[in-house]
Amino acid sequence: MSTELPLGKDFYMLRHAQTEDNVNKLVSGSASSTNLTEEGKKQALDVQHIICNLVPGTDLVINRVITSEMQRTKDTARLICGCKTLEHLNISSDSGLNERAYGAAEGMQDKERNELKKSGALIAGEESKESVSRRTLQAIVRNLEGRNGVPLFISHGGNIRRVIENILGVDFVDKTSEYIANCTLYEFLSAGIQGQAGKVNVISLGENKKIHRRVFGDKLLGSNL
Repeated sequence: MSTELPLGKDFYMLRHAQTEDNVNKLVSGSASSTNLTEEGKKQALDVQHIICNLVPGTDLVINRVITSEMQRTKDTARLICGCKTLEHLNISSDSGLNERAYGAAEGMQDKERNELKKSGALIAGEESKESVSRRTLQAIVRNLEGRNGVPLFISHGGNIRRVIENILGVDFVDKTSEYIANCTLYEFLSAGIQGQAGKVNVISLGENKKIHRRVFGDKLLGSNL
């Protein structure tokens, strides 16, 4: 299965809403069944407002939602699509979007795992970043090819970072040090022709309920488009 994103196929990605493991700073991988917090539920409803304000002809309007198999992404999708305006959106799942398998590090404090990685220690059963990147890109490709419209992929922070690295380059993403936050909406604009680079925007909603975009890595809010 190809990992090359098809030309002319745009999409959105979203990290699931805040979970209990996020708050407690625990390693929360593919084996975790952590629940959304009340703040996380509010985050999902905030995204709902953004999606409801996407304007056809000006913005890319979502026509379907694909989640990972983790319950936290399904719960996020259910909340986002829980209003009359979005209840028509079909929600499906793809295992390729699943969170990274952290093996023996599952359930550790984030700090403890980071110290192990810095020491050069190998963590038993931990999936490689390359594996996460490959299967995530394959999942996106198979959900784009042969389909019309713009999908929203609800996945996990590491998966989204791997896709951004594929488009913008690992060095650039490392240099920006921009964190993939819960329920931040990322817009992926495909290259129009072979050899061109794609673009990644961060989407927000202004006080005037107009969609705002800024380029990923640019901390300053971009102009309304």
